Amino acid sequence: MTVLVYSKLKKLAEKGCWDVAEARINENRQLLEYLVYLAMEAGYMEKVEELCERYSLEGFINVKELEGSIPKHRYLQLDELSIKEVVWVDEANGLLDATRHIEEYKVVGIDCEWKPNYEKGSSPNKVIFG
Repeated sequence: MTVLVYSKLKKLAEKGCWDVAEARINENRQLLEYLVYLAMEAGYMEKVEELCERYSLEGFINVKELEGSIPKHRYLQLDELSIKEVVWVDEANGLLDATRHIEEYKVVGIDCEWKPNYEKGSSPNKVIFG
């Protein structure tokens, strides 16, 4: 497969044109697996499940089951951090306290995560507090 074919599939996926991308793969197994990977990467698990069911794909990990099976102790805990100037904000109400704390600093780093939105013309998704 050429890089051009993969690039076109990626652009279609970024625009949310899943049906057009699926039509372009012509049931090519390698391209189909790449399309499923793109859907997984973008967080469209419904599309992943749909493609896997339609084409009887096996071997793709059910991410929901995987997330449920990961023990909580594998995540980094706040008390394990040795940096003293970290303000942990995990809810909207904690943002006010964090704002008071960081007002005295010239440089502030913020790490946020949210589900990407690849649909052209739609508003971006909001930051997830959870």
